[in-house]
Order: sequence, then structure tokens, then C-alpha cells
Amino acid sequence: MDEENKKELPLENEANMEASDSVQISFVPEEEESNPQAVIKKLREKLKACEKERQEYLEGWQRTKADFVNARKQDEADREKFIKFSEENLLKALIPGLQSLERALASEGSAENIKQGINMVKSQIMDALKNRGLEEINNVGTKFNPEEHQSTSVVEVTDPAKDHVVMEIVERGYKFNGRVIEPAKVVIGEFKKSESLG
Repeated sequence: MDEENKKELPLENEANMEASDSVQISFVPEEEESNPQAVIKKLREKLKACEKERQEYLEGWQRTKADFVNARKQDEADREKFIKFSEENLLKALIPGLQSLERALASEGSAENIKQGINMVKSQIMDALKNRGLEEINNVGTKFNPEEHQSTSVVEVTDPAKDHVVMEIVERGYKFNGRVIEPAKVVIGEFKKSESLG
């Protein structure tokens, strides 16, 4: 064999291997050709095994799905219970303020005494709410912040440093755990340059 033929031989073998990879040749043993009943019996056994395995997977999946649904229901029930008890704790904290308000309303003291009693009630209620994350927005003298403030009116100021500054709280706002839940209604300052007459 000369050199050229030696070089071409591996290429032909590679081409043959590629051809054999792409074409699937079914190999049937002699016993299957001679005994089709045995082949059918083996196939039925394999089918039964596959059906059994499929049923096991199906049952496992159904159990997992049922466990997931039950866990979700339990989670929702626990969350509702938590919310209910957290509300109960808030109500318990507000009861002393409510009782003080009832005493203030029942008293026959002077207007000043009644006012003091109402202020005490307000203080008790605010303490209970502050302990649970409520915070007043009461920042007169700071720059107007549209996230915390809602302007109800403006007042003219002569000092440019008071331009867009909160001059008065008309109605207090509130934050809960740092998030504004009710903006404060405020009056803001507005500085206008006086134009000199020429």
C-alpha cells in the first residue's frame, strides 16, 4: 500500500463511523425472531413495571401536593391568629386611656381639670401607640417635604431662609415604623423679593 492510500484509509473509516452513528440499526436477537411469545411476555413485564413506577410517582406527587396545600392553609391560619393577637395586645394597651377618658367625662371638675384629664388620656394613648411603632410628624421649622407634609396654605415671609419651611402644623401627621401613613397638614413660608420702584 502506498503512502496516499494509507492516508485515505482513516478518512474512510471516520466517514463510515459517522454514517453508522446517524443510522440506527436495530439488532434483533435470534431468540426473539424464533419466539415472539417470549418477547411479548418480556414487554408486558416491562410495561407492568413502568405502570407500577408511574403509579408510585403519581401517588408521591399527590402526597406532596396535599402536604403543600395543608402547609399553606396552616400558614394562613397562623398568620390570622398572629394578627388577631397583635390587635388584642394593642387594644389592651389602649384600655387604660379609655378608662381615664371615662373618668374625665364623669368628673364634675372645672374646665381646666377636664382639659388636664383629656391631655392625660391623649398621653396614655400616644404612649401605647408609640410603643408599637407610631410616630408623630411634628416638625415645625424644617424644610417642606412632600413625602411627610401636605400644604394647606402659604404665608409670606421676609426672611429668605424661611422659604419653603414649615411654619405651622394645622393637623399632625403620623408614621408607622418609619413609613408615612398620614401626612401632616402644614402652612409653609414663601419668600418673595420686594421689587424696588425705579
